[in-house]
This record gives sequence, structure tokens and C-alpha cells, in this order.
Amino acid sequence: WPAYLATIARVLKPGGRAAIQYIAIDDAIFDAYARNVDFIQAYVFPGGMLLSESGFRAIAQAQGLRWTGQQNFGVDYAETLKLWREA
Repeated sequence: WPAYLATIARVLKPGGRAAIQYIAIDDAIFDAYARNVDFIQAYVFPGGMLLSESGFRAIAQAQGLRWTGQQNFGVDYAETLKLWREA
């Protein structure tokens, strides 16, 4: 994440904006999640790890990026998964 966000910060024109989509995990359960391999780590993103919102914000700010908005669509994604399962 630090290298990715550093690259975004580096290539943005002055005053430029970036829209970044990522899958976050709740800050309240991140520590327990990080200590274990769950379904997502084993089968969806092998070797990967979701990032908490506070972690993402901290890394972005350390790279000089400013967080100005957020849109969550977890409920929409849940509906998508339901439709996939039904199909």
C-alpha cells in the first residue's frame, strides 16, 4: 500500500484527484483478522490482506494524499453476491 499510494501521489498533477476503490475490513476486527488466515486470504486474494480504513487513511496521509470523500457500497456488493449465487 505505501508504494502504491506513493506512486499515485507522485503521478498526480498539482491539484489532481484520484478515486481509489479498495476492500476494507472493520477497524474493530482488524487485529484478529491479521493474526489468522481467513477465507478471503486463502481463496479470494491468496497471500493478501485487507486493510482497515484507519490504516488506509494513515498510509495515504503519510504519502501526502488528502482524503476528501468516501462512498461505501457493501450492501450493493452483498446484493451482487446474492444474484451470483442464485444464477
